[in-house]
Amino acid sequence: MCKKGIFAIALLSAAVCLSACGAKAEEAAAVTSEQQGASDEESQVTETAAEGQKSLKDMSWDEIEAAAQGQEVVFTTWHSEEQFTKICQDFTEKTGIKATLLVSDAEAVTNKLIAEKEMDKSSIDVVIVGGTNVKMTKDADIWEPGILNIMPDKAAYDEKLSTVQEGVTTDGDLVPIYRNQTGLLYNPEEVENPPQTLAELEQFIDENPNKFGFCDPTGGGSGQAMLMTLIKELCGGLDQYMEDQDGTVDPEKTAKWQAVWDWCNERKDKIVITTSNADSLMRLNQGELSLVVAWDDDSNASMKNGELFKEATFYIPDMGLAGGGDTLGIPKNSANKEASLLFINYITSKEVQEQMNLDTGRYPARTDVDVKNTLIPADDMVNSLAWYPAQYKQECNNEFVTNVLMQ
Repeated sequence: MCKKGIFAIALLSAAVCLSACGAKAEEAAAVTSEQQGASDEESQVTETAAEGQKSLKDMSWDEIEAAAQGQEVVFTTWHSEEQFTKICQDFTEKTGIKATLLVSDAEAVTNKLIAEKEMDKSSIDVVIVGGTNVKMTKDADIWEPGILNIMPDKAAYDEKLSTVQEGVTTDGDLVPIYRNQTGLLYNPEEVENPPQTLAELEQFIDENPNKFGFCDPTGGGSGQAMLMTLIKELCGGLDQYMEDQDGTVDPEKTAKWQAVWDWCNERKDKIVITTSNADSLMRLNQGELSLVVAWDDDSNASMKNGELFKEATFYIPDMGLAGGGDTLGIPKNSANKEASLLFINYITSKEVQEQMNLDTGRYPARTDVDVKNTLIPADDMVNSLAWYPAQYKQECNNEFVTNVLMQ
C-alpha cells in the first residue's frame, strides 16, 4: 500500500475515535476493534515497505529517486575534506537531500561498520573503501549487495575496478569512485634515460647506488606494487595467482618468490627501502633519491601543496606497475539506501568526475571523461597491471619482512 493509503487509514482511525466520544460501552468496544484492525493493516503496510526497501535491484531508478526524498546521507572519507565538503553541499542543493561529510581514519571507519553490522541502523550511509580495507569489509559481509548493477551509468565505469579492487573480487557490491596508479617518479635533472625494463632498472641501480628507492610494503602500497612487478618478472608472471580467488595461498607458487628476496638482498647496499609512500616522495624532493616508486595521486597532490618539486616526472614503465583505485559502498543496515544510491550516482557523474580530476588530479573512475589533470602520460596506461589477489599481497608483505628486512 502506498503512503497515501497509510495516511487515509490514519485519518479514518482518527475520525472513528472522534465519533466514538461519549458513545456507549459496546460502541466504544467496536471502535477499539476497528482501530486494532487498522493498526494491524498499517503494521503490515510498514513491513511490506521495509521489505521493498531491501530489494533495491527490483526498483526502477524513478522509484529510487522518489523513495530517497526525506532521507539523509552520511558520507565518510579519510582525505580531500575540502573537495568532498563542496560535493556534499552541491548534492544537497541540487537534490534537496541532505548530505553530511564525516572525515575519519579509514581503519576506524571499517572497525565501526563491522561493530555496527548487527544493529538496526548504521551510523554511516556511504563509505569510500580503500585498498587496505576492501578484503576485511568483504569478509565481514557488511555491504549492500549488487549496487553496481543498479547504477544508470555502470557501463561508463572502469571495467577492471568495477570487478576487482586490489586483488579482491567485489561482486558488484562496490562502485568505483576514482582510479590510482603506481609508477616510477624521477628527477629529470638527474635521470637522463629513465628505465623501462627490469634489466634497465638493474643497470640504473648499479650505476647510481642508493639513488633508487621503494617503500617497505608494510608501510605503503607503492612498495607492494614494486614487489608484485618483481614477482611478475622473476617468478613466471602473474596469471598463476589470478586463479586463486578463494582466499588461499598456494605454497608452491610462493616458493618461487625466493628469486625476489635474492634480488633484493643482492642489492641491499645499492637501494633504499623507505618507510612509507610519503617518505619516498620526501627523499626524492630532498635530493637523497633520484628515482622512486610512487602513486600518481600522491605525487600530484604533493606538487600542488609544495612538498615536491614540480619538475618531478611520473611514468609507468614497460615492465608494468600496479594500478587500482578506490570504491564506494553502502552498508546493508543503512536506513537511507535510496538516497545513498543517488549520492553515489552524483559523485560518479561525468560532471563531478571531471571536476574531481581538475581539483586533485585523481584519475576518474569513468572511461568517458576527458582527463586533463594527470601526471600519467596517456600511452602509459597500457602498462598498468591489475593487482593479484589480496592474500598474496599480504603473504608477500610478511615474507619481505622475514626474508629481506630481517636479514
